Amino acid sequence: MGWESMQSLTDNAIEAVKSLSRAIRELRAAGVIRSRRFTGDLGEWYVEQLYNAERPRSQTQKGWDILLPECGERLQVKTQSFDPQNRWNYLDSDPSLFDRLVLIILTDSLTIRNLYDIPTSELHSLLRVGKEKKPYYHWDDFAPWRVDPRKLPGYNKMADLVEIES
Repeated sequence: MGWESMQSLTDNAIEAVKSLSRAIRELRAAGVIRSRRFTGDLGEWYVEQLYNAERPRSQTQKGWDILLPECGERLQVKTQSFDPQNRWNYLDSDPSLFDRLVLIILTDSLTIRNLYDIPTSELHSLLRVGKEKKPYYHWDDFAPWRVDPRKLPGYNKMADLVEIES
């Protein structure tokens, strides 16, 4: 590869990083990203949009992220990027503080790959205890609670951000 080709790739990368930086600033200004936890904030926003719910103004309510206005259920949202070698995560929230766990699995381009909605009554039997005595889960165990995002009330406005994995 010649110098001009290398320079072109570098220029493209610089422009892509600039675009990403602008997008992050715009997402912060729009309230989508609210902390340094970029992935978690994005997952909470996805759930807020798909479920036609609202995230609380405060980010510090204990144990849940989204409140469903029509029924008062509290959702704890966990977001992960898809990695076929790492299909587990710690649950650092007390399940007695929320009604359902919503797990969002993102694609490499941060769109939705999979969505799971597990009632806490079912979650207890799926949690394992790790070496650090912390509960964790394997999201493969959540297959019975996989949700088709097309059936959620906010799907139409989010359709371009969902890549349904078959």
